[in-house]
This record gives sequence, structure tokens and C-alpha cells, in this order.
Amino acid sequence: MTSILSNYLTTAWRYNLKNALFSSINIAGLAIGLMSCILIMLFVRDETGYDQWVPEADRIVRMHSAYYVPGRPPFLTVRSAGRMMPAVRDYAKNEVQDGVRLVSYGVTVRQNGEGIEDQVMLVDGSFFNVFDLPFVNGSVSSSFNKPFDLLLTEETAM
Repeated sequence: MTSILSNYLTTAWRYNLKNALFSSINIAGLAIGLMSCILIMLFVRDETGYDQWVPEADRIVRMHSAYYVPGRPPFLTVRSAGRMMPAVRDYAKNEVQDGVRLVSYGVTVRQNGEGIEDQVMLVDGSFFNVFDLPFVNGSVSSSFNKPFDLLLTEETAM
């Protein structure tokens, strides 16, 4: 059994040495094809797996805005103006159930001369209407009752 496999490998090796150009073109084509398939699979996996930790993620979309100023190229952003969400809700009543604005900021909290850098999200009061996230302490009804209410992750609180 081993001698048969050895014979096949020896024959293949001799053929590849005899036809080096043809073999190298075939091997390069196989390598490029495999690399392309792997990259496409990784791209599709990344695109379809985005925000899957959020309950009902298939119902959540991100709105992109373009602001046009005469004489300038359009300004593209994911941030929306203050009154845009009520306007979108009124315009697309059947398509939009609710909406929330999120703005991310990097902040440094200092205590006893020691600084901790973290990301802070400024959100609308309708945040928990869109994102159904669990609470360790408190509830949805007790959050965002006053301006500048603060919610912390368990990791940040520790």
C-alpha cells in the first residue's frame, strides 16, 4: 500500500519537474482561487455577523445622512440633526417603528490622580425602545427620567 502511494507521488513529482511552467501556472491559479474564496467567505461572515448580539438585530438599521451646501461637496455622516428623527417617523410611518440617536465620545475620568479612558455614548431617551439590553441593577422605566442620567456597564462600574 505504501509503495503504491510512493509510486504515485514519484510519478507526479517527475511530471511537475518535466512540465515546470504548466505546473507552476496551475499551482498559482489554485492558490489564487483558494485565497479568493477564503477572503470572500471572511467578508460575507463579517457583514452578516455584525451586531448579532443585539436582540432583533435584523429589525435595526443605521441611517446615513448627506448634507448639501452650495459650492461644496456633500457632507456624509451617520449623525443626524436634532429634529430629524421625528421627521423620519412622520414621513415613513409604516416603515419606522422607533428611532434613537447615538453619539460616541472618548472621555477620561480622573480619580485620586489616576485617569481611566473610556468611550461614552450620548443617546436619546428612546434607546431602550430600540435596543432591548439587560439591566443588572435598575430598570428601563427608571432610566433616562432626568437630563444627564447615567448608565454604566457592569465592567465600568467595577
